[in-house]
Amino acid sequence: MLKIFLTFIYTGFLAFGGGLATIPILYQLMVLPGEILEEDFYNMIAISQATPGPVGLNLATYVGFSEGSILGALVASCAIAIPSLLGVSILARIYEKVKNNKTMLRVMKVLRSAICGIVVIAVLKLLKNSLFNLPEGMVANKISDYISFLNYIDYSALILMTLFILFMRFSKKKYTPAIYIVVGGILGIFLF
Repeated sequence: MLKIFLTFIYTGFLAFGGGLATIPILYQLMVLPGEILEEDFYNMIAISQATPGPVGLNLATYVGFSEGSILGALVASCAIAIPSLLGVSILARIYEKVKNNKTMLRVMKVLRSAICGIVVIAVLKLLKNSLFNLPEGMVANKISDYISFLNYIDYSALILMTLFILFMRFSKKKYTPAIYIVVGGILGIFLF
């Protein structure tokens, strides 16, 4: 339980930018050392995003449960939340006093940019896992490796993702993300 606690409190302290920012951190801490299989990790992310609540907390709960049952889920959930509770409580007081300070405005702009970069990396990893059926351990070291990735595209997943993007972009009526998740799950049952 101590390892679960330390992993998720560490993740909580480093997860600037919200739940998606936890993905690369947990990937390094749990997938690279071999504690969780990469495919299982991405399935955990999908389930965490499909359930109500913050994705980082949901992911911590799921991973904690898979590693240590109910107690593991509670420990991981509390551990990932502690840094946010402390940080927001402290920073909210400070921010109110200095929010119009020019230096603070520059710091916030840099932080937003860095957080966008972290989220983009997480999205790219999810895309790679969702759209490609790559052999285990395949990595790209040169241009020809990237071109060979085209042989492993899962075209049904690519078409489905494209249809969802187009529908979300051009639909006159805006639906909640829950509708897209349910429809995606149902389509996944029949298409994959």
